[in-house]
Amino acid sequence: MPAETADPRPVPRPAPPRAERAAISLSPATGSPGQPRLSIVVVCYGMVERFARCADSLAHLEEPQAPEVVVVDNGPDGACASIARRALPGAVVILPGENLGFSRAANRGWRRAAGDNVLFLNPDAALPPRGLTALVGRLAREARVGAIAVRHLLPGGAEQATTVRFPALWRALLRRALPRGFRPLFTDAARPDRGRGERFVDWAHGSFLLLARRTLLHLGGFDERYFIGGEDLDLCWRLQRAGLRVLFTPEYAIRHDAAETWKDPAGERVRGALATFFSLHRPVAAAALRAVGLLPR
Repeated sequence: MPAETADPRPVPRPAPPRAERAAISLSPATGSPGQPRLSIVVVCYGMVERFARCADSLAHLEEPQAPEVVVVDNGPDGACASIARRALPGAVVILPGENLGFSRAANRGWRRAAGDNVLFLNPDAALPPRGLTALVGRLAREARVGAIAVRHLLPGGAEQATTVRFPALWRALLRRALPRGFRPLFTDAARPDRGRGERFVDWAHGSFLLLARRTLLHLGGFDERYFIGGEDLDLCWRLQRAGLRVLFTPEYAIRHDAAETWKDPAGERVRGALATFFSLHRPVAAAALRAVGLLPR
């Protein structure tokens, strides 16, 4: 099995995003002959039992062309790397030797990957045996679709809300001013997707996010100023500034055991991610939100 302890190639920091309408070619990707190849990038830190289920689902995929799997183990003991070596012969395993955070680790993963398309997958997610090939084909055919997101089912069968509106200053200020009962009307937060059908969305959680490699190359991948949290928001924002869209399709569903993925009971990680996003992309709004105490100074 290929393995890495360090990536000899430098990983450049993405430049601050700029509006570049139609900067990415809108002609369909051709890739290699036949179906474009897919690489699945999984970034791990702990969650060993959940990653074992994820790896088992990857080992039992029934696609016409087996995807490449790249595992970046940020953990201190290499436990997820060991699981990958046992369950996924031929997978690329990267051991950075430190916790890079999600953005840096994901960037290292997709830059090492060989696929024409890249699926970022959480280590606590499990895929069904079939359906990825159709998603990859659709991404290649539909020129204005820059990323594809799918339905998430929690272990009990409930649908997880994973699509979100871009955060807006006016909604944040309204939530601050209105009585508590009216605040949900102006939320940016995700809502369950059941029954709403296929549609374009502002941004989708990075637990399952499929993009073409050329799109990642143009955007520079994830912005490494985000350690964990907010990097998917930022990527989707820059993708749409480049003239592409995020497509949510409920036809393909994954299982997402999300209990341990996001421990942020006080909301500090969310506020920090939003502070970074507003500072990078909406500095005037960032100043206003800091002035009223909605973002950390």
